[in-house]
Amino acid sequence: MTSPGRRRRSVVWLLGSLVVIGLVVSGAWAVVSGRRDASSGAEHYRVVGAVGGDVLDVTAVRTRHLVRLSGVEAPRTTAASGTECLAPEAHDALRRLAPTGSPITLRGEPGGPGGARADGRGGGSDEAAAQAAAVYDHRGRLIAAELARDGLVVPSPTGASEGTADPTRARDAEALAEGFDHARTEGAGFYDEDLACTVPGQVRGRITTLQLALGPRQQWADGGSAPVPAQVDAALASATDLWRHLSTDGPHRGAPEWRALSANDTALLRMRLEAAIVGTQAVRFGASTLAGRG
Repeated sequence: MTSPGRRRRSVVWLLGSLVVIGLVVSGAWAVVSGRRDASSGAEHYRVVGAVGGDVLDVTAVRTRHLVRLSGVEAPRTTAASGTECLAPEAHDALRRLAPTGSPITLRGEPGGPGGARADGRGGGSDEAAAQAAAVYDHRGRLIAAELARDGLVVPSPTGASEGTADPTRARDAEALAEGFDHARTEGAGFYDEDLACTVPGQVRGRITTLQLALGPRQQWADGGSAPVPAQVDAALASATDLWRHLSTDGPHRGAPEWRALSANDTALLRMRLEAAIVGTQAVRFGASTLAGRG
């Protein structure tokens, strides 16, 4: 005969098991149904795919959305402007961070544009219909901050929610700022001078062209062939044109590779290029004089 104490333990164990099962089922249903957590305002979805570098197509049982990562903008490919600097890399990075089928959590931005697809089916690429939201992966990482760390996005004109009383948004703003600082420090993405399309890469390329046009200095200084003036002049013209872009505002500043730069970034690049131009001009004049005497 079973003792009362053993029966009570069995009942407690059974109730505990039912609670655990209920929590697991509830969490799974939250992911597939797009349920909102009333306490945090979070919504749970599955990723259908990445639309460019800053928009995700997400779905649940009863709805489907285009969601734009809040606080950042990625370079894109359009029929009008073509492929912007690092657009393919940003798209690939978002697909890696939010692969198809993976669970994500959204926190919508107040007044964010767009919402559910009008036709209820989705699958289109109308990014204007995307709602802005903070998007977190299954590990709780802010996906926009991860892209910022890779240097593949720029701050959006509206920016992150700084100075807000909401602790979650304050943490997100801090994570984004740290991500951009990391990319700048590590020379990643838009700050990588080994990439030809970035502004640091363009500056390095112009300086390298100036050096190649001059040739080995010791060679012509010792009586060898002097630099070809036409080649030096062409290199100087190209470098000076980029120096003007670094010194003035204009339509070019709307491109993502330019928007990624702070005023300090631009000033340092301008001074670096200016030093190379001035040095080349001095050598060009001296080399021409030597060639004329020869």
